[in-house]
Amino acid sequence: MALSEEDLCKIECDGFFLVDQVDLSIGSYYYKFAGAGEVFRELLGSKVFKMVGIKCAEYEYLPQKKCLMSKDLNSEQIMYTPSSFGMKGITLYDVYMGIERGRFNNPDQVKLSIEIMHFIDLLFSNIDRHSTNFGFYLDSNNNAELVLFNNGCFLSHYDIAT
Repeated sequence: MALSEEDLCKIECDGFFLVDQVDLSIGSYYYKFAGAGEVFRELLGSKVFKMVGIKCAEYEYLPQKKCLMSKDLNSEQIMYTPSSFGMKGITLYDVYMGIERGRFNNPDQVKLSIEIMHFIDLLFSNIDRHSTNFGFYLDSNNNAELVLFNNGCFLSHYDIAT
């Protein structure tokens, strides 16, 4: 990612694990401080979910700022969080009940995407999947598409350099 000096000055990663939004000359982005382990986990998680067809934040690492950056997923289309559809918890039962109460025209496809997400999280020991790190895009026909934006705990049981 090629950023101007002006853009780089707008990014303030101070070593805390915070996510922040910034408007750059190339668009709206989110960024967060990331050590080596976090970079590896986010990039691996994004690639795995992309391989199975689940939309995910596409992170890039900015070594000069020691942070990960992703295009603002709300910049092109509004993303709805699970709470928008009455999903209170993150168990499969909670999510399924929310889907049944939701306004999706493709509930079976949404359920399948959620099952795949949970399976991959289990397979890769992602212990931090909760209702504030995924959401849904809705098209004009109320068909939903699952969108993930935090995979920072992939392989959480492995000691990866930080």
